[in-house]
Amino acid sequence: MATPLQYGDPPHLGPFVLQARLLTGPAGLVYLGQGPDGRAVSVALLTRGAALDPVARDRFVAAVREAERRGRRRGSRAALTVLAMDGGPAPWVAVPYAPGGAGAERFLEPVMVSGMLLGDRNGPDFVPYWLGDRDPALPAPGPPAPRRPRPGARSAWPRRCWPRSSR
Repeated sequence: MATPLQYGDPPHLGPFVLQARLLTGPAGLVYLGQGPDGRAVSVALLTRGAALDPVARDRFVAAVREAERRGRRRGSRAALTVLAMDGGPAPWVAVPYAPGGAGAERFLEPVMVSGMLLGDRNGPDFVPYWLGDRDPALPAPGPPAPRRPRPGARSAWPRRCWPRSSR
């Protein structure tokens, strides 16, 4: 079920305008968006904690690249068509939206490690340190533009405030 965007959600990612949240999972969020051509898209974005974990980020990017490779090899009907992706510090991926079908949420599944990797199960399961983080990872904003003085404006320090030289 789609819910409205919340405070802190990005209004757009790349060329896609985000319209609603489709899913909030432990590894990331899935949004309903609209492409520049008007097509509905499903966009997956890692949470801030998952994006700061290099191994989780690499698993997400590897899953997207694997889907791209399968799509080229088998044709677009066999795998999800990756419309766009950003593998930077706040990775996201966009695929066509199909109501009730597989969407971008499938790229969040490999990010979470579940079960035992070796041997029999005994003891607690692995839990990433960022599991409770639900904030979307956003690219860092650029540096602010330098302020230019207005034409004809006086200096911020009037002459009378400068220390006088001792005579």
